[in-house]
Amino acid sequence: TTLEGKAAGELAVRARQAGVPAFAVVGQDGLELLDRRILDLHAVIEAGDEKALRAAGRELAEYL
Repeated sequence: TTLEGKAAGELAVRARQAGVPAFAVVGQDGLELLDRRILDLHAVIEAGDEKALRAAGRELAEYL
């Protein structure tokens, strides 16, 4: 799956251009390594259910 042309991909590109780290919380990580490098994502966290989303929030808080 690619983020090209999607809102999340555009946000990641704009964050990179502004020098701001971008993070992604996804149900399933289908990004290829090249896509991840192009988007310059600081972290991609898989979270497929509510419990995992809460854990992802805690993990993201550590980055900030």
